[in-house]
Amino acid sequence: MSTRLWLTADEQHLVQVREAAGIDLQELSRRCLLSISQLQELEGKSHDKQFYSEAIKYTAGTRVLIALGAQPLPAPEPLISDEPETHTTEEIQANNTSQESDRSQAVPTLTPHSIGSDTSRKTLPLLKPLALILIAAALIVVGLYGTSGKKIQATPIKTPAQQPVPQPVPVPTEAQPSLIPAPPASAPAVATNITPPTPKTAPAPAPAPAPAMATPAPTPTTATAPAEFDCTSKFKTSKQVVYQPQTPPSKPGNYVYFVARSATQVCVLDGGGKVLLYNLKPGQNRSHFGTPPFKVWHPDATMVIMYYKGWRVTGQAAQAGVTVLQP
Repeated sequence: MSTRLWLTADEQHLVQVREAAGIDLQELSRRCLLSISQLQELEGKSHDKQFYSEAIKYTAGTRVLIALGAQPLPAPEPLISDEPETHTTEEIQANNTSQESDRSQAVPTLTPHSIGSDTSRKTLPLLKPLALILIAAALIVVGLYGTSGKKIQATPIKTPAQQPVPQPVPVPTEAQPSLIPAPPASAPAVATNITPPTPKTAPAPAPAPAPAMATPAPTPTTATAPAEFDCTSKFKTSKQVVYQPQTPPSKPGNYVYFVARSATQVCVLDGGGKVLLYNLKPGQNRSHFGTPPFKVWHPDATMVIMYYKGWRVTGQAAQAGVTVLQP
């Protein structure tokens, strides 16, 4: 890619070529596939920086000139001359003399005295901290030795081979006790009078205790079974409430469904004259199947809930007493 810049002379040259060809910016934009803003920047009429770099801008301007049948302007000549500088012999000798004088003034002359003085000046600052460190170390060692009052002496550790083996101590013969016991000395026989033992008299037998009076055994009591709940007497009352659902039934009418809230009894008399007693526990449910109509004796709804034909029995029919469930 070219490194030449798109200069003001190139902008004027492009305007002249386009106007001589009689082509407007719209037509030129369509031919060169450039926007009108880019063409205006190439002609120097806009400064919106439509191109990414100057090299791309110069390439686009060259392409527009070629499309118009013209050639870009030649590159301008450099202003700096390419001829090498020439100096006379007198100027070169004077330049060399001035450079040597500058070097002699910049480099100082070194003498043995100056070298020694410089070395001593550099060494003295280093010796002072070293002397202070040595003095401090000596004071620490003296302080430790003076406070302990004893010299530190390393105690050699004896290995098992160096430790002396204890030797058995001989025991005198007189001090050793005899391991064999001496036979016991026989005691002298002493004559004693032996008195025969006196026979003991057997004790008289103790009188037998009088027999205790026998306690009569308790007579077992017979447990009487509780009387059975009488359901027949419950239906002899004349106070009976007839219940018949008013809404269409959702269940058949050949059974009654009970849900017990607490422990209670429920009596059922169906149309066939069959009487049944149900002892229900809290939370227990039970269904009674039979021939309607049903007569049910039950406590109030706080103890048992009745359902007939899919509906809950409510109102006066849910109160304690006899309820007649009509199909």
